[in-house]
Amino acid sequence: HRENASCKPPRPRKGKKREKGEGGATEGEASPEREGPGQDGKQEPSRRSRLLQLASSATLAMICTISLKRLSRPYEVYGWRFFLPASFKQLGLSAAEWQDEVLARRRVAFIGGHHRSGTTVLWDKLSGHPSIAAFGSQRLTGVDFSEGVFVQDVYPTFGVGDDFERELSAAQRENRRRGREEDKVVGVGQFARLFVRNLREVLGELAWVRRDERADDDEPRGMGRYALASESVVHWTEAHALVSAESQTRILNRFGYHWTEAKLRSNETKVLLEKSPTNALVSRFLQAVVNLGRCEASACWTPDPPTFNGVRGAAAFIFVQRHPIATSLAHLEWRDCAGLTLHALLAHWVAVSFYMRLDAPKLQDVTFVSLEAFAADPADTLRALFAFLRLAPLDPDDLARAVLDVDPDPNEKYYRPYCDSHLANHSDLARDWADPVSRLGYDLDEWAARCAFLDAADVEFSGDHPDPAVP
Repeated sequence: HRENASCKPPRPRKGKKREKGEGGATEGEASPEREGPGQDGKQEPSRRSRLLQLASSATLAMICTISLKRLSRPYEVYGWRFFLPASFKQLGLSAAEWQDEVLARRRVAFIGGHHRSGTTVLWDKLSGHPSIAAFGSQRLTGVDFSEGVFVQDVYPTFGVGDDFERELSAAQRENRRRGREEDKVVGVGQFARLFVRNLREVLGELAWVRRDERADDDEPRGMGRYALASESVVHWTEAHALVSAESQTRILNRFGYHWTEAKLRSNETKVLLEKSPTNALVSRFLQAVVNLGRCEASACWTPDPPTFNGVRGAAAFIFVQRHPIATSLAHLEWRDCAGLTLHALLAHWVAVSFYMRLDAPKLQDVTFVSLEAFAADPADTLRALFAFLRLAPLDPDDLARAVLDVDPDPNEKYYRPYCDSHLANHSDLARDWADPVSRLGYDLDEWAARCAFLDAADVEFSGDHPDPAVP
């Protein structure tokens, strides 16, 4: 075999172990010298290396804990859909499918008005009707108060809900617009928001950057401010360039995901409900977008009142108002409005009300609701709204159960704070805003009168009969 070069030495048989000599070495090999005092022949780690390993493990655990803690807060508030990019949360219906199959027998009802004016409680009560499809809770939608303005990317949010962005410098915002996320954002939930936004850009949605993110940095933005910006920025009408079939499908498909396709195609569903206070400034735009391509016989819908070309549109609007002082004081409870004065908030209330009143005559179906009237008789208000939406009334027992938890006087908790902290400036407020507020159906001096009543009540109950139940 040695003379035959093609022959190979035989392979060792499987399973047969080679015998080891002393020290653990195989025959023909030198025994390795033992390294360190360990009996297994391995070098024991030094104390320094063990401390380094322990410190590395602790640092990694701390980083993971902080990351999970930052992500746990948005998960608790918004649920798992908060972390999904917007492109994952939309339907794929075409404009023709929306008009011919969905909207031909259904209406889209938009709730708008002032922030902190009762839009959420009204939306919640209307959603209980079996013929209404509405968004789910905040944890199901993954957006603030289940408002549709936050699930779409065609028309602006006007900075509402993006209060942390206003804390960044203009240079940082410019970096974000250019796709270079170089800023370091600190705060609960902010990392997740930026992650979703960056992922949205990666998925090819950068072309649809919201209008408010391209707005002039000098324009007022955010709660209690946005309506005071230039009219060209905040007042969207049927003349806007984004009234298009692409906008229609993009908005409705985002909304439709939360209405659910099953409800969209159910014969029982008659109304698709969406709520965002900022609808008060974009109502005419939404009306034109929803009704785009809507035709009956030989006529098609047009945005021209009062006939609208004889075609019944699919959009309806419910505007909610509340006393301006109560609305303003409710704003001051939110971090977004920190630093705003009551005078500035009254100016914003007047601006929002002005746009609603200005646009109402050009909307085909619109109604106004005051929070005070709803609180005084919620059952009657809901019956009127169901009739406005052309829905059958609720069963009396179901209606009674639905309004059990409605606060009969939601403004009461603000009477004393106003009297204690703002009554001294009431004359200045009344001088500037009493007239426009009265034209919009409210009376500022009513609250000053309430202060006098509260003071008298305090005097009465501070005497011999401190218990109000004692005559």
